[in-house]
Amino acid sequence: MATYFGVVDYVILAVVLVASLAVGIASGWRRSTTTREFLTGGNNMNPAAVCLSLLGGVVSSISLQGNSTEMYLYGTQLWLNVLGCAWGSLVVIFLILPVVYPLNLVSVCEYLELRYQSPLLKKLGSLTLILNSFMYLGICLYAPSLAVSSVMGIPTTLSLIILGVICAIYISFGGVRAVVYTDVLQTLMMFIGVLVVVIKVTTDLGGLSQVWEIANQGERIQFL
Repeated sequence: MATYFGVVDYVILAVVLVASLAVGIASGWRRSTTTREFLTGGNNMNPAAVCLSLLGGVVSSISLQGNSTEMYLYGTQLWLNVLGCAWGSLVVIFLILPVVYPLNLVSVCEYLELRYQSPLLKKLGSLTLILNSFMYLGICLYAPSLAVSSVMGIPTTLSLIILGVICAIYISFGGVRAVVYTDVLQTLMMFIGVLVVVIKVTTDLGGLSQVWEIANQGERIQFL
C-alpha cells in the first residue's frame, strides 16, 4: 500500500496524539478520586470548552467522511438535517434541561429510576445506552483508523489499536474533564483542517461561482 505522508504530516500527527495524552494525564492529576468528579468534571468546567466538546462529538469522523460522500452522491438535500437538529435542540433546551439539570444526576438513566421508581428500568436504560455507544463509537473509531491506515500504509487493525489505546488512556486518567479538553484541541484541528481544504479547493477551481456551477451541472444542488 502506497503511503502519502511526509515528514511534516508525521510530526503533526505525533504532536496531536501526544497532546491528547498529555491533556488526559494532566486532567487526571487535577481531579479528585470521586466517581461523580470523574463522570461530571465537578460541574465547573469552562462553558466554551464544553460547547466545543459537544460540537466535536456531533461532528465526528463519521460526519467528515460520510456527509461529504453523501452530498457528492446524492446532492445537498442533506441540509434538511439542520432543521431537525434545530428543533431537537430547542426541545432539549426548553423542555428537558430545565427538568433534568436541577436534579444533579450523573446520567439520564438515574432519572428513569427516580421518575418511575424502577431500578430495573434504570438498568435496562443503561444497557440500551451501552449497546448504542458500543456500536456508534466503534464506527467513530473505524473511520479515522481507516483514513490513517490509508495514508500511512499500515494495517487498519494496527491503526485501530493505536488510536483506541490512546483514547482509552486519556479517558481513564482524566474522565470527562479529559474528554472535554482533548475535544477542544481535536475540534479546533478538525475545523481548521476542513476550512483549509475548502479554501484551497475553491481557489484551485476558480472561486465559489465555479464550484457552484460544477455542482449544479452534476445535479447536486437540491434543496427541496
